[in-house]
Amino acid sequence: MSKPAWLIIMSIGLLASGSARAQQAGIDSRVPHLERRLSGLDGTDAVAYLELAEEVADEATSAVEVRLARALYTLAFEVDRASGWESRVGGSACLGLAALETLDDERRWLRALATRVDPRYRKPETGALPGEGPPIPAEVRLEAAEAIGAARAGDGVRARRGVDKPGVPEALNRFSGALGLGGASSVARYVEALARGWPCPQCHGERVVDRRAPGGAVVVERCPTCQGDPGTALTPEQFAAHMRFEARLLDADVRSWAGQLAVDRGAPLRDPEPDELAAFMRVDPRAVLWRDGAWVVPDTPDGEEAPGVQDEG
Repeated sequence: MSKPAWLIIMSIGLLASGSARAQQAGIDSRVPHLERRLSGLDGTDAVAYLELAEEVADEATSAVEVRLARALYTLAFEVDRASGWESRVGGSACLGLAALETLDDERRWLRALATRVDPRYRKPETGALPGEGPPIPAEVRLEAAEAIGAARAGDGVRARRGVDKPGVPEALNRFSGALGLGGASSVARYVEALARGWPCPQCHGERVVDRRAPGGAVVVERCPTCQGDPGTALTPEQFAAHMRFEARLLDADVRSWAGQLAVDRGAPLRDPEPDELAAFMRVDPRAVLWRDGAWVVPDTPDGEEAPGVQDEG
């Protein structure tokens, strides 16, 4: 007889929870007294949540550990907000979350939120959001865009020369999220890898080669190695990512709907509103206590587990 559906679902949930707890056991050995410090959080000391979040984030090596760091940062923000920003750690919590984010747009939103809740992070003298560094000169942005374009087109020599120019690697890496490589990946190394196999070893970028036909006549024909189309073959999704990356790199003024969709995947513009952070991070701001490997809401029967904070499997 087959098991009831509810029993199957419960079994899957228990297995996922057990797996999450097993993975957490690994970080327990890297963050001193982690379980005791988690259990000691009482929903009143925002600094304690932030400091533990920073340690967990530094040691995180799995998705479960990253989710724990995100929950701690978010709760640091919420505890500070509930106190009227008395501890002044809300901005730091946003920057910590931004460092864990892989999408460029989300990182920018979190950094903007940091400036919203803590004026200390505003830098009008540079015009840069916290964590972004100083503005990149337009000529450097152009050189960076030309470098990745040359690598894509099979002009490896020009691409490598471009990456070697001052400031170009930093410009390429600044917008790694738009290319879909993730926040910690190096776009400069990616461009160098694209350029490494080019120009074409047979036609040297000329797209055609000479062939001597019977009778001694010289015939010009398409290069059989690159098929007259040098450069890395990209899927439509990869090509769109390149266009999105170059638009962000050049700070392009996108006016058409299709162009905007290519740049930001159609994501709606969001204001940096403090009350949106917890929902965005899928964290219940009421669940500030850690009990038996789960975040729970204080003063609830049987230690009610909070939705959105538990491991997602």
